[in-house]
Amino acid sequence: MSYYVYWASLLRRPAKRMAIYTLLSGPVSPHRLCSHPFAMTLIFGTLFISLLLAVTVHAQSSFIGYPVGGSKVTSGKKFTVQVVRPNSIEGSTEVGLAIALLSCPDPAFPCAPPSAQLGSILYTGPFNPQLHEFGRFYENFTVTVPGGMAKGTAQLSTSRFHLIGAGPSPILEFNNLTLTVV
Repeated sequence: MSYYVYWASLLRRPAKRMAIYTLLSGPVSPHRLCSHPFAMTLIFGTLFISLLLAVTVHAQSSFIGYPVGGSKVTSGKKFTVQVVRPNSIEGSTEVGLAIALLSCPDPAFPCAPPSAQLGSILYTGPFNPQLHEFGRFYENFTVTVPGGMAKGTAQLSTSRFHLIGAGPSPILEFNNLTLTVV
């Protein structure tokens, strides 16, 4: 079989035709790649699955419902922290929660992220959110600001550990907001 006959036989096969055309015509441009129906299905399928996974993970994320960022708390006094967990189709097993307050009174040195430093631990223990009005799952915790905490900016953080899915997969999530200690 001659070289020409070999290439001609490959060009008769539709699956090989695209690959050979690509090899002979140089680099693949995004326009030419996306014009192929299978490539479009693959690209949009990958984007859809990625978006779906991101939405699923975000739907499990808790947040601090109260106090709101910028609120004032008094050193040595009690205040309420509300931790909200959105309702989800996927099962979640709560393992534990930590609530902490980190003093950062000097604006030249911002607070460290909660994944690096928590500060004064105000609560550690179980997290058992209950269904309340408007279909929200949350739990309120009454905690005390440490008496010797410096006045000024402070970071309130929550660290929640839970298991997601049938596997299950472990998830450690952090939330924080800024308060003012007076």
